[in-house]
Amino acid sequence: MSSKTLDLFLLIHRFHLLMWKTLAKRSIRSRGLYRIVYMAMYIRVKRSKTTYFLQCDPTETILDVKQKLHTLIDQPINDQRLILVGTGEILDDSKTLADQKVENDAVVALTLRKDDNEFEDVNIVRPNDDFYQSRDPDGSW
Repeated sequence: MSSKTLDLFLLIHRFHLLMWKTLAKRSIRSRGLYRIVYMAMYIRVKRSKTTYFLQCDPTETILDVKQKLHTLIDQPINDQRLILVGTGEILDDSKTLADQKVENDAVVALTLRKDDNEFEDVNIVRPNDDFYQSRDPDGSW
C-alpha cells in the first residue's frame, strides 16, 4: 500500500464502522484517504392497509424520502409526516436516515395533513388473522 494515499472501501452495515483497533491491526493509519460506501437499504412506509417499499441510502434526508413518496401517492411533501414506528419519533426533514437511526427494514408510518391543517393519527391496519385461518382443515377454501 502506498503511504501517500490509502484507498479503503468500508462497507457500512447498519451504520457501524469497523472498530479502529481492527483497522490498526491491518496497519491502516488514519492519515490515509477513506472512501465510505453505504449499502442500499429498504424501509417500509405504512399507511392504513398500504405498504410502500422504498429503496434508500442512509445518507438520504427525510425530505428525499418524502419526494419519493410524492411520486407514488401524489401528495405534497408538506402534507406528509413520517414517524418511526417503535419509537414514535417524528422524523425531521433536514436530517438523514442515518442521523435519526432509521435502519434497514425499518417501519415508518405515513400520516397526511387533514383539511383542518392537523395531521391524521397513525393508522396501520394489520392483516386479519382470520384471513390466514379461513381455509378448511382439508386445505380448501
